Amino acid sequence: MFQLWRETNGVDGLQTGGADPDTRMGSACATDSRGRCGFGDLEYGEYYLQETAVPDGYRIPEDRVSGPYEVTGVNAGEGVTVELDNKRDDSGKK
Repeated sequence: MFQLWRETNGVDGLQTGGADPDTRMGSACATDSRGRCGFGDLEYGEYYLQETAVPDGYRIPEDRVSGPYEVTGVNAGEGVTVELDNKRDDSGKK
């Protein structure tokens, strides 16, 4: 599951709390059976993805935030594709 954040406070990196956090964009997106989720109709700007949960059998990454990813006039029509690789959790824990 992923939460999208827009860079709005001018501070490098994602800030989710405090006096001037970046802006949370809508609700979280759960991946489908192919491991995909999408956020549509985004304004131009920089965005971060925050991984909030993983499917059973996978390990949540140590660094849950990726980005920034930039939506521009050049790439907005096609969309911005991000590929993340989660590791399997073979410890037997669910």
